[in-house]
Amino acid sequence: RGGHEVLARARLALDPVDQSVTMNLAVRSDDKAVSEIIGSAVA
Repeated sequence: RGGHEVLARARLALDPVDQSVTMNLAVRSDDKAVSEIIGSAVA
């Protein structure tokens, strides 16, 4: 809808000791503001 191309990649890791999940999110876009909005929407 907004005409922006965005690539987002998420990696998840499960800690078997305490069953917590860690997420690493990488977001790429030509517009830095778009990348920041996508990243902050998940955090």
